[in-house]
Amino acid sequence: MSVSRRHPISAPALAAVLLAVTIMVMLPPPIAAQTLTTQYTMIYFAEQADLDRFLRSIGGGGIFGGSADDGNLVRKRIDGIIEQVMDILDMRPQHMRITVFLVRGLGNVEAAYHGSGQLGPAPPAFYDHSSQNITVSVDDVTEGMLAHEIAHAVICHHFRTPPPRKMQEILAQYVDRHLK
Repeated sequence: MSVSRRHPISAPALAAVLLAVTIMVMLPPPIAAQTLTTQYTMIYFAEQADLDRFLRSIGGGGIFGGSADDGNLVRKRIDGIIEQVMDILDMRPQHMRITVFLVRGLGNVEAAYHGSGQLGPAPPAFYDHSSQNITVSVDDVTEGMLAHEIAHAVICHHFRTPPPRKMQEILAQYVDRHLK
C-alpha cells in the first residue's frame, strides 16, 4: 500500500499566494465603464469628471477650465504630448498604441503597480511595458509626469528589445527637461 505524503506549503509561499489573491480582489476592474480613443491611445476612465480633471492636470483645460465632454480636447492634448515626446527623443515608432488607465488616488495606482509585479513604493504614474499600459492618478498627474511615462512607452516601442531600465530613465528625464 502506498502512502501519499502531502508537502506542506511553506509560510513564504503561502503568504505570496494570499497576497496575490488579495491584490486580484482589491484591484479595480481594468478600470471603468468609459473609453476614449485617440490616434495613439485608448483611455479608460470611470466618470466624465475624471476625464475633465485629467485634461486640466495635463494643461489642456484652458484658462476657464474646459470640459472634455466630447473628448476632442483630450484627444488633441494627449496626442500633442505624445508627438512632442517623439520629437524630443527623435523616435517615431510605427503603429504605437498605448492604453492609459485613469484611476482615482494613489492607492489605486499602487494596487495596479503591485498587481503588475512591480515591487517597492508605487509612483503616482507608471508605464508597464509587458502590457503597454500607463496608469495615472487623476488626482496627482501632471503634464511632465505623463510625458515621462509616455517617453518610456515611445522608447520601448522604438527598439526591438527595450533598453535597460536605467537608460530608459535617463531618456525619460531628458524629456522632462525639454518638454515645452
